[in-house]
Formats: sequence, structure tokens, C-alpha cells
Amino acid sequence: MRKIIKNLLAIGALLLGTGSAYAYDYGVELKWSTDDIAQVLNTMPEQRASFKKLV
Repeated sequence: MRKIIKNLLAIGALLLGTGSAYAYDYGVELKWSTDDIAQVLNTMPEQRASFKKLV
């Protein structure tokens, strides 16, 4: 029983560690602020167009 619990904990730790990805993993720098709602709304069409090109 203890062996099963240890194995489950080990597998869970591995899955949590490999499932997380950060911007710096991909060489991306996130430098934006959502404090200015007008700026966010004005840049949405550009972001949407760029995203459509990726997909």
C-alpha cells in the first residue's frame, strides 16, 4: 500500500512539473499591463489578426 502511494505521488509530481510552461521557456518576454483598458481594447484587433496567422 505504501509503495502504491509513493508511486502515485511521484507520478503526480512529474506530471505537475512537466505540465507547466512559462514565457521564458519560449524566449518570450511579457511586458504588458492591463491597467489601461483603452490600450488593451485598442490592441485587440492586432492581436487577433496575429493569432489567426499562427493558427
